[in-house]
Amino acid sequence: MVAPAPTPFVPESYSTDSADDFAGDPLIEVLHSFYHAGEDDWDTTASYGESIAGLFVTTVVVGLIFLCCIWCFNLSACCKCCREGACKVCFETFNGKQMLGQAVVIILFFVSAIVATCSYAGRNEFNDAAYEAGDEIRSLADAFDSLDGLTDDLAEETAMIGNFTNHTNCDSSSVEQSFQAAYRGLADGLGSVSDTLDGLGDQIRDAADVVEEKMPEAVDLGLIILTAMVWVNALFGTGAIVTAKCKCDDCFAIFLGTLTLVVFIVVVASEVALAVTVADFCYKDPAKSVALALDTGSELLSYYLTCNGTSPLTSAFDEIDDSLVEYRGTARTVRNSPSVSCNDGAITSLIATVNETRATLDAFESQSGCALTNPTFTGITHGIVCDEMVRGLFICFMVHAASGGLLFITYMLFPCAANSKPRFADHKDMARKVSTTMKSKGKNGTGNLVKVQPHNKGASAEGPDESNTEEGEGA
Repeated sequence: MVAPAPTPFVPESYSTDSADDFAGDPLIEVLHSFYHAGEDDWDTTASYGESIAGLFVTTVVVGLIFLCCIWCFNLSACCKCCREGACKVCFETFNGKQMLGQAVVIILFFVSAIVATCSYAGRNEFNDAAYEAGDEIRSLADAFDSLDGLTDDLAEETAMIGNFTNHTNCDSSSVEQSFQAAYRGLADGLGSVSDTLDGLGDQIRDAADVVEEKMPEAVDLGLIILTAMVWVNALFGTGAIVTAKCKCDDCFAIFLGTLTLVVFIVVVASEVALAVTVADFCYKDPAKSVALALDTGSELLSYYLTCNGTSPLTSAFDEIDDSLVEYRGTARTVRNSPSVSCNDGAITSLIATVNETRATLDAFESQSGCALTNPTFTGITHGIVCDEMVRGLFICFMVHAASGGLLFITYMLFPCAANSKPRFADHKDMARKVSTTMKSKGKNGTGNLVKVQPHNKGASAEGPDESNTEEGEGA
């Protein structure tokens, strides 16, 4: 009995440059080199899971440390001793330049919001991958549906063989027993094939629905929430920073920023952990990773997706083939033995149906080899999961990390701008300070100040130097 794959099939080899380069190196290798709390070799064991969990926890802890810095700095802004003492340099940055401080904070708010909006580039990559994967998975389902259809054909022909077997009416008990034994082997083999393939196409199609519908919905919802939160921070923070006399809105802005940054920390940690996990999966080689994942799962899927080992259908095919061979041999014995009398019509129909079943089995064997699904599998893993999906995750991670970093800088500068004082309290203060400055320059000889009086009074400038006096006299 030949193997289900009638011709040798070599799966497509995988290269780690599937997701393009980042900073001159393949993105898969860059992500694989990220920090792991333990082993970095993708596996289904608890130790690898703990390694990725360590990466997630480390990212969260680092983010919370930065968040504590924001709170400590903003709380210190409440103390005059800090503003005028240890942190004086920071708070003097925008002192007398209130409008500049407000402008810097507002610009940072909106740049952070714009950067967060750019995460939709990663979303598009990820969702495109999900839709393409869904289409490919459905093509797998169609392939298994075609095998299921051949199973139905075998079942129909087996039923016909069973009917003809019951009507052979041979006068030899050994011939009858041989026919019955052949039928039992045929029925058992058919049962194994049917049990293996039954409902598999529907299960794969359900997986495609999850990939196409659930994953994009979850990604879209997450991005909408994150982007909206950053824009709310930008709008409310702008309102808070321009209302210098009201401090309640400053406190609420800090609270809102804290809430947003906590969400960002969790999301960024999840994105980097997932991106690194997928990169490790691809770095190991998708075929090896899937084989490892399916080691205790579906033997049939493991064979079809990785081309490793022998198809689980082989034993069932062998059993069916042996039964058909036995039918043919027994029918030949009946035809060649005048001493054995059987129903000639039933024998003729039985032989014809056995030949049809043999043709159906040959078609089944030719269509059920590894080459049936492996190209689709490599298209999903090499061209989608290890390309668009990992790149989309990486873009989302980088964009959200950049947006969160800008928010961190904004809220660190927030108290400096919020506690700054304008250069002039009002128009009168501005006039007074300008006049004082001008007089000071005149007295110090740094400027030639001439106080011009009305012409009818004929008064000369106050405190003129020699040149001005001469000019006045000449006039």
